[in-house]
Amino acid sequence: MKRLILIIQTCITLFIGYISKAQSFNELLSQSELLKAQYGETDDRYLDALSHAIQAAFSEQKNEEANKYRMIHADIVKGKYGDYSLEYAEDMWRLGNVSAFKGEQYCYDCYKKAQQILESLNARDSFIYFNLFWNYFWHYWNEQKWLFALTSMQKYINYAKPWINKEWKGNTLGVGELANAYYLLGLTYFTHLNDYTSAIEAFKECISIVENNQLLQEFPNALVAYQGVWLGYENIKDYETSLEWHLKSVDVSKRLKGGASEEYLAELSSLRNCYYRLGDFDSTEKTNLTLLESIENRDKNAGIDCMSDSLYVKEYESLIALGIEFERYPEVLVYGPKLSEIYQTRGEEKTLAYLSHLDDMILAYHNTNNYLEEYSLYEQYESLAHSLNLTKTEDYWSYLSLKCETLIYLYKLAEYEKAIQDWGKLTSMLYGSNSRQTLMYTYQVANQHESIDQHDEAIVGIEDCLKIINSGKCVFDGQADSLLFMASIHNLEGMAYTTSDTERAELALLSAIEENHLIRRNSYAPLLNLGLLYYQQKRDYKRARVYFEQAKQAFESIGDNHSIQYITVLNDLGLCYQDLGMSSDAIAIFDLASQTVLANYGKHHVMYGTTEQNKSVFYTSISNYTEAISCSQEALECYKQVYGEKSERYGVVLQNLGMMYQYVGDYTKSKDLLLTALPILESLHSPYCIHAYTNLLTVYAVEKNGDKVADLAERAEAKLKENHWEETDVAAFLYGSIGYAFLINGIPDAKQYLGYALNLLDKSGSKASTNYHSVLLSFGLASFLDNSQTEDIIPAVTESYKSQYLTNAAFFNSSEREDLISGPRFSQTLNILFSSRHEGKQDLQLYNFLLFNKGLLLGTSISYAKAIYHSGNQEVISHYEKLQRLNRFLNNERIPEFDGLSKEDAKSQSSALERELTIYLRQNGGYTDDLNYTYSDIQNALDNNEVAIEFVSFLNYADNTSYYAAMLAKHEWQEPKYVELCKKEDLERLVSLSPNLLYGETSASENAFKLIWGQLTPYLSNIKTIYFSPAGYINKLAIEHLFNGENRFDATHNIVRLTSSREICSKRPEYKYKAAVLYGGLKYDEDDATMIAESRSVQGSLSTQPSVFRGTDSSVTRKGWDYLPGTLEEVNKVSSIISSNKITCDVYTASRGNEESFKALSGNNFGILHVATHGFYMTESQADRNDFFASNPFASQSISPRVSSLQRSGLLLAGGNKAWKGENVPKGVEDGVLTSAEIATMDFNSCDIVVLSACETGLGEITDEGVFGLQRAFKNAGVNTIIMSLWEVDDQATSLMMQTFYSNLMRGKSKRDSFSAAKNEVRKKYSDPRYWAAFVMLD
Repeated sequence: MKRLILIIQTCITLFIGYISKAQSFNELLSQSELLKAQYGETDDRYLDALSHAIQAAFSEQKNEEANKYRMIHADIVKGKYGDYSLEYAEDMWRLGNVSAFKGEQYCYDCYKKAQQILESLNARDSFIYFNLFWNYFWHYWNEQKWLFALTSMQKYINYAKPWINKEWKGNTLGVGELANAYYLLGLTYFTHLNDYTSAIEAFKECISIVENNQLLQEFPNALVAYQGVWLGYENIKDYETSLEWHLKSVDVSKRLKGGASEEYLAELSSLRNCYYRLGDFDSTEKTNLTLLESIENRDKNAGIDCMSDSLYVKEYESLIALGIEFERYPEVLVYGPKLSEIYQTRGEEKTLAYLSHLDDMILAYHNTNNYLEEYSLYEQYESLAHSLNLTKTEDYWSYLSLKCETLIYLYKLAEYEKAIQDWGKLTSMLYGSNSRQTLMYTYQVANQHESIDQHDEAIVGIEDCLKIINSGKCVFDGQADSLLFMASIHNLEGMAYTTSDTERAELALLSAIEENHLIRRNSYAPLLNLGLLYYQQKRDYKRARVYFEQAKQAFESIGDNHSIQYITVLNDLGLCYQDLGMSSDAIAIFDLASQTVLANYGKHHVMYGTTEQNKSVFYTSISNYTEAISCSQEALECYKQVYGEKSERYGVVLQNLGMMYQYVGDYTKSKDLLLTALPILESLHSPYCIHAYTNLLTVYAVEKNGDKVADLAERAEAKLKENHWEETDVAAFLYGSIGYAFLINGIPDAKQYLGYALNLLDKSGSKASTNYHSVLLSFGLASFLDNSQTEDIIPAVTESYKSQYLTNAAFFNSSEREDLISGPRFSQTLNILFSSRHEGKQDLQLYNFLLFNKGLLLGTSISYAKAIYHSGNQEVISHYEKLQRLNRFLNNERIPEFDGLSKEDAKSQSSALERELTIYLRQNGGYTDDLNYTYSDIQNALDNNEVAIEFVSFLNYADNTSYYAAMLAKHEWQEPKYVELCKKEDLERLVSLSPNLLYGETSASENAFKLIWGQLTPYLSNIKTIYFSPAGYINKLAIEHLFNGENRFDATHNIVRLTSSREICSKRPEYKYKAAVLYGGLKYDEDDATMIAESRSVQGSLSTQPSVFRGTDSSVTRKGWDYLPGTLEEVNKVSSIISSNKITCDVYTASRGNEESFKALSGNNFGILHVATHGFYMTESQADRNDFFASNPFASQSISPRVSSLQRSGLLLAGGNKAWKGENVPKGVEDGVLTSAEIATMDFNSCDIVVLSACETGLGEITDEGVFGLQRAFKNAGVNTIIMSLWEVDDQATSLMMQTFYSNLMRGKSKRDSFSAAKNEVRKKYSDPRYWAAFVMLD
């Protein structure tokens, strides 16, 4: 009100008039009398002089004189101008202004008279008229007639607006006065009428005028107006808009009053409260911290220790209270120690405030599972509570409830017994025997018994709860409260009876759900427990999944995506997915759980251990045992910290680790771990003993200790019966282990036990799991022990394999897919299938398996990228491109956006991003369509004069011999043909022969022809085109050029080499070339200055180039690479040929052909990439002796062998010798050694053909998946066709071949016809096959 009075006084002074001279009233009155005597009393000169004298009297507070002479003045004016004149109206208004001492009514009557006169004269536009309403406003304000005051101010504003900045008798109405009118209007609406919406609009009008006219510093009520807006929105509960104005108010207060002012601190406090009301903890916390910092700065400037500032202490207490209120207990633990320090500094460790603080810290430690830290505060809390005589309070009762629960978690059972007695006594003393609090106590005690599997004690507690309820003396807070208790008790009852009476448990849990429904309470707890009932006891994973998913949705429906219960549901759901064979869903859920627990609770929370343990189960299932062991060790350390080394959970993880070490072949380590785990689990009578028995059984089987095997099998079966698990997956695992033990010991009964296991897994809904496939493979292997193998197993194995991949593995991350396919569980599949072949009844299944499996990982990677780009979703595409950059960064390429990012963090980001993309693809479907072709698709794609051949290499378990075979498809055949070719050792012996022997017109070539093509010849009559997909060492042979005694094979047939016969189903139209990129004549030795200059010339450019290679010798691993002069001539001639056909041709030679230019090609649009440079492929032993690989940071990292092989092959580009020889490369410059791993992450989807004009570019690591080298890398990058060499090639012959190839290609011939013509041209000049047979074309 003080501020308002100031404004009133200012306005009244303004409206009295302007005094030009500082003369006294008496002086001015004397002067007016002289004028009156000289001119008469009606003369204007006298009247003006008298009016000035009246104003002076008013200024000198001579109110009676002012009133007296204004009345005289008015009477003269009335006589001169009449009763209804403007002049008389003005005098009546002025009379009211100077007559306050005569009372409100007197002034009001004067104003009313003036109003009547002006309205009769229709003079509402006069200066006086709008000012009358200002006077009315204050009249009604003082009489508290708020509606009348409001109406008066609205009229004042309406009539005053035309007078803004206009002058009347020395008076001017400024915009500031209008702003003040709106301010008073808003104040009236807000404080007296509670009309907050209208108040907001008025305050906004005030602020608009102030801001538009830059009056913020001058207008005294600016800050109050801003406050009025946010308070108004707050009162109408529009907190979002209130927040916007809060932020403006904070800014204004800081500008007007400064960052250390009380006003600014008050606004920060109000802003903090606004965020609080919005439930925005992070912003509330941030504002609270800003407030504390501002107080610290203020106190520092004033030379005050902030810890002695009561406001600082209050706001720090608010920060802790905030964390408690929002249940953000990790944050409480961050700030809590500082508040403890504040209390200690102030000497307040013995106060009630400090006791309350200890209470908060105990609660925070409890809810973050920091039980040991919580436990450490008990003595201090209890001592202070006793000293303050506060051990018989409700707060102390709540403290004891937490203490009892924690002592259970820490297995401090002796202390627990004492604490539970204290809690019980206090409950009885405070609340009696049948109170609501006693019911809470009884329920909590029962719940704690259940938490340590004391089911009988829990059931007694439940019955006691029901007695209290049935006593009729327990007073609930209404029907809803009663149902709430019943729902909780029924939920606990369901948990307690889960292991002993599953039907009663289910009924109790369903009752809990119904009771929750009646009070509209979320049922996540009983839903979760129903899921556990079906998962753990009934082993019905499908029903369990339904309940777990409903529990997850229940949490999310209330905005809970971070609580411990929510993370528990995620883990249980993930395990259920895993057992149902939905492994890709499982790992996605586990990753979500892991990210959530780390973000909210950290590594020392029990749920971190649980999640890591569950992830280890997944990684075990896909054969990534390194990651599985790492996860289990994380879980072991967590459980050790939380539960100790004698707990059941610790024992379970030990036995799981024991199982994993079996998978890596370390049976000694496995045995030690299992023998450590077993006594722990047996001492606790844990049902999980059975898993330790099962895994130890395998160890003793390997040791050939039959007695131990029999003993453990007997003990395990006893545990099965004890827990009623005879028909569950636990029994399946046991029987599977017994079967496996018998299998590795050559005991025929193995197949019988494995059959039991398969049947049980099928019945439990686990047929789609990796465990089922593993047992199925073992079942197949066992068949060879008693020669009972049949072809009947082939459909089951192929169906299981394809189902596993298409429904799960295809949606794993790429590294996880590779772990699964290359792991022992899956790598045996091909051998078992082809070993089981006898009469050929399942040849169609075998062919479909080959068609699906060969190049499967490559095909998946290509389909993945295609699906991303075809989605049209720019956000998804952007994420995929970021994933590719992350992978390039992980391949040791410098990516500026990831500067400062650790490899571990990059790996985590890459994994999370790939998981996100894969989930998107799964939801949108169609991603795996290109993988699932069958024989009929190939049959329909072939013409009558074509044949497709899938080569296969396999180990036949029947005679323990490895073979090569082929499967043929023709358009007219309803089923494929199977042809066994030769033993593996006979074919692979050919690789060591020199090219002139193997591909010349020699007996060696004829023998090779007979091995590979001889037995296929009967099926090739009238065949013009042969499509073939090589396998094993056939990848290293140019089988197209073998001699049959009369002709070379490619002289009579058009032979097309493919990655997989699937390529036939996606025949591409002939490519119309518009651009080409050529590399050649590269300088491998460069000084630092040149490397830096050329690197910078490329950075930021959109046009850059790739590279090719010529070959290696044994000395190059040390001395570096020589310049290839022939490559410069080659690319110049090729460029001339291409350019003459109006195709843009970019040529990179000398220093320009660096790695930066090649990588800049990624994503560019060109159809031809020709690389003439050195290429390399090194075995692991060769790489170990090479300076470049020895200094490579990835050499010491644990990476996939297949990724490793891609890093041991590649191309040399400009400046590459420096890094190759182990010398330092300038900072920020690529090293010039372009590996296949780097190429594989690039985008060459626009490129039709890559020509690798160099030696041995077709070589790489031979695997069941294909050749891991340059051909794999370019295919993965999206290239359609690759021309590459299988051995060292002659410079001149190569140059001739390339020129001929491009000449024919530019004349319009197809790629393959052009390639064939080029080889024939070289053959005319060079009869020796070393010169022309090395190059092969791969589609």
